[in-house]
Amino acid sequence: MERRCRIQGLRNAICRIQIHIQNIRMLDGKTEVFGIVRQPKESRKNNPIILLIGEGQTQGSGFDRRFTVPEEPFVEESCRFEQVCGIYIRSQSGRNWMTVFDDEPIAIENLGKPEEIKAETDEENVKKSETDKEAVEENETDKENVGIKENEKSEKSTESEADQELQEENINLDITEHAKAEPEITAEEMQEEIFSKEVAKEIPEKVPMKDSLQIVGTNESFIYESKTDANSDEIVEKVYSIKDGKLSKLPIQSFSGSYKASTFSFQYSIIGREIFSYNYSKNLVQVFDQINKQGEIYLSAENAKENEQILCVNLKSGECRQVVKPGDGMNMSMSPDGKYILINHSKSYWTVFDTEKETERKLEGLSGYALSNEYDFINDDHIAAVGDAFTKNNTEFYRLNYIDFQTGKVKVYPEYGDIKGCWTYRCDTKKKQLEIENLITKQKQMIPLKQAEDVHIMQVNGEYVLLGTESDDVYYLYNLQEDIYRELDIPEEIRGTLEMYIAKKEKKLLFTNEKEAYLVDLKER
Repeated sequence: MERRCRIQGLRNAICRIQIHIQNIRMLDGKTEVFGIVRQPKESRKNNPIILLIGEGQTQGSGFDRRFTVPEEPFVEESCRFEQVCGIYIRSQSGRNWMTVFDDEPIAIENLGKPEEIKAETDEENVKKSETDKEAVEENETDKENVGIKENEKSEKSTESEADQELQEENINLDITEHAKAEPEITAEEMQEEIFSKEVAKEIPEKVPMKDSLQIVGTNESFIYESKTDANSDEIVEKVYSIKDGKLSKLPIQSFSGSYKASTFSFQYSIIGREIFSYNYSKNLVQVFDQINKQGEIYLSAENAKENEQILCVNLKSGECRQVVKPGDGMNMSMSPDGKYILINHSKSYWTVFDTEKETERKLEGLSGYALSNEYDFINDDHIAAVGDAFTKNNTEFYRLNYIDFQTGKVKVYPEYGDIKGCWTYRCDTKKKQLEIENLITKQKQMIPLKQAEDVHIMQVNGEYVLLGTESDDVYYLYNLQEDIYRELDIPEEIRGTLEMYIAKKEKKLLFTNEKEAYLVDLKER
């Protein structure tokens, strides 16, 4: 897990703040960022107050956002920027995070907005006057609750039996039977056929899951159970993989290493060539998720001066060596198969580290202020990045920068894509079709749609794109690389809140809302 905050300071009554959180589980939705200000000691409760800095959306398993904040909201509350002692992040999903810059601890439950602090006194007076009334009514409420609990117990028993029947039904379905060969048609017939043919629905296979399981992974799906310790840190306790359509418990291994005066430790689990690391020691910043052919991994750890350095670690021998010297890098990310590491430096530029040659060079074509959602790995050797802005028909657009890591060359294309950097899509409501286009290769795919008015991109993971409708009754899965698509019959219980993960080793996709999970078979597709 990595949680980082960078405040560039006050200049012309403006403060620039960067928030970077990764390798933790977040749900989609609005996320609010607050500055924490301690109240004077003479105040009634001396509880810290929170002042809104800005809002943003979560990005998959992380949050990455820069805020430019005027001084006014702080001045209104008789505060100065210098009084900000920490950052509080509150997500719509109900999960919250906090970091404190000084040594004095703060309890999350004591935080409140200025108006909330002000209202506490009135609320307490009202509660005091109602205490006697509540005591009188308590006995009657308890009697009613007994009856309610008995009814709930009976209803849950019925629901459990129904869920078991549904699970058995889904597991026994042969999802491959829909794949039937179609007769050849003439060119004249093609135009009519493409708009009228029915796409066979694929019914996902249900996977039994416990409540509160969380999922991470780039090419593989690691499912884990965790708890929160006294410092509000997430502690992973159990880890699972998908095997033969079921959850399979993975071994938890531990590693301890050191380089010069820097020591670190973590625990991990492995699926194929991918590693999921957790329970970090204090000075460990990030463990990159791909294992090379030599059984080595790369990680970022702080030295005695709190500068980050990238180390190469052999998991078997325990050997550690430095491959990138200590610096000010942050917002690091690894290419899908581990060949390169992108490093964002605080001086507003990027470098790319070649893990095979163990060389680092400055990267052109990627803005030093680019966020994690402003570039996409096309493959291990190329990224698509947001380029310069331009205006067309009174609307601002951004060019596409196609960057080759091997040569360092940058090719510029007219417009950045809507799905992923080099991919875009358009809906034709009259013909009821969706056109997906690669802006670099000009490759196009026409997908016939049952309804085209509200089709939108729900999620992109690797080469897979999930398309859905506002009504949550029609879903399509498109493979960008193989240029194929199919309709999915998404179970009702996960519609609208589902997330998509890859289980590459099993050749499956996992769809879940954290409570229910289903698999889609990718074999022979």
